[in-house]
Amino acid sequence: MRISNILATTFAALVAMACGGDGPAAPEDPEALRSPVGEFTLATVNGEDVPMLWDQMELAGGGTLKAYWNGGSVQFRADSTFTISYRHTLTGPRLPGNVQEDKYEGTWRLASGARIELLRKNGTVLYLQTTDLIYTVTQTSTVPSLDGGTEQVQFIFVRK
Repeated sequence: MRISNILATTFAALVAMACGGDGPAAPEDPEALRSPVGEFTLATVNGEDVPMLWDQMELAGGGTLKAYWNGGSVQFRADSTFTISYRHTLTGPRLPGNVQEDKYEGTWRLASGARIELLRKNGTVLYLQTTDLIYTVTQTSTVPSLDGGTEQVQFIFVRK
């Protein structure tokens, strides 16, 4: 009977470990998810997984100009500062195709309507959309397109 109890306990422990999944562990205190403090990784742009081809344009002299989103992140620190970065690549004739990174820093605060207000060091204010429990943050921006115009882009960052 004693061996049966040991086997049952061992089996239960193995099942519990197998069901744990490979995803990040949830905080022991769900209230921690009411704060954005931590790191978020760029997961999608306009609903497509990153990295992704964002735009392309045929050039009059031949060749194709292509723009890619390669990744990005947002770090919210407990001292109310943040760093947000976007990595992108532009390829085409006579372009090296190097990954470029744009970074912005400033301070953050929780705002009404499940939003996070970002005050960038240059004085501009951005709002990221979220929910009461902050698993993701969403930024909707207008960015330049290859044809000289602009287009609206939705970036979704997921908590690490």
